[in-house]
Amino acid sequence: MYISSVDCGTTNSRVYILDEFGVVKGKGKYQVGISDVAREKSNTVLKKGLSIAFDQAIKQANIDLKDLKFVLSAGMITSELGLCEVPHLQAPVDINDLAANLVKTNIKDIIDVNIPWYFIPGIKNDFDLNDSYENQMVKFDFMRGEEVQAIGMSDSLKETSPFTLCMLSSHTKFVSVDKSGKIKGSLTTLSGQIYRAFIESTSIGKSVLDDGSQIPFNYFDKEKIDFTYDVTKNSGLLRAMMLPRFLDVLTTSKWYERLLVIDAAIASDDLNCLSQIDNLGFSFNGPIVLIGKKSRCEVYKYLLENKLNWKQDVEIISDSNQIDNFNIQGVYKIAKKAKLI
Repeated sequence: MYISSVDCGTTNSRVYILDEFGVVKGKGKYQVGISDVAREKSNTVLKKGLSIAFDQAIKQANIDLKDLKFVLSAGMITSELGLCEVPHLQAPVDINDLAANLVKTNIKDIIDVNIPWYFIPGIKNDFDLNDSYENQMVKFDFMRGEEVQAIGMSDSLKETSPFTLCMLSSHTKFVSVDKSGKIKGSLTTLSGQIYRAFIESTSIGKSVLDDGSQIPFNYFDKEKIDFTYDVTKNSGLLRAMMLPRFLDVLTTSKWYERLLVIDAAIASDDLNCLSQIDNLGFSFNGPIVLIGKKSRCEVYKYLLENKLNWKQDVEIISDSNQIDNFNIQGVYKIAKKAKLI
């Protein structure tokens, strides 16, 4: 028996073929996501990309499509911009809640077999619609996909619950998991997409182009991070984002030094959201696990420990295969809990 796990995010989609024991037998990836659907105003581009990724995964697994029992999907594919909009569950939520609320449907024009597709709901923070507008807005947040990673990670971490995940991708998302394994809620910023917009759509991008200068081993400049943090805090992100241009035009700095300044500026502004912790209705307890590109995670770790006086242990997970496996195992565990396997 084989099953397929489909993960669709903001910019990339992945298809995995798993056997009945959760072992990956094939995988496919295509650079298409919800941002493409929003731009094209149609999910046709997503369907085409997923079809290509399915073809890659099936060929690598050396099986036929008819060998698949079902497809289980999570992430932004369950949003209004995806393939099947699934309402968020209200936190707190655990694996039992996710398994009990799968949405089953049939998706056509992606693969040429008629098998059930199951969609895993995302999670929204607990808030009261009868509360004041201000109190509601502070608590507003949701996730699609990160809940699956949290489930997949729960058995893999050396630490025991409770713990906090901080996922650094197209967004920065803090996810709180309590000692019973329930996901209490999240706190999100648009950091990754803002980074991409600055690099691709402003003059800042020219100042961080790789000119071939080799990055020194374990390069990390605390002085630049400290200075950038102060500028961001005192003068704002938009002023801090001019620093790479100034360094480029007015000094002999290297491209990777200027890139570090961009990472530091966005991280410094990003972490301001933690000032809202006391108003969320839940806490970020236990060790914090940073997931994402190593250089970016190291900046966040430094700022958490040295500027925000974060007392909990901070761990970094940057290996892409390990990160992918959290999602895969999360999907597999939910499928087993739902008795699909």
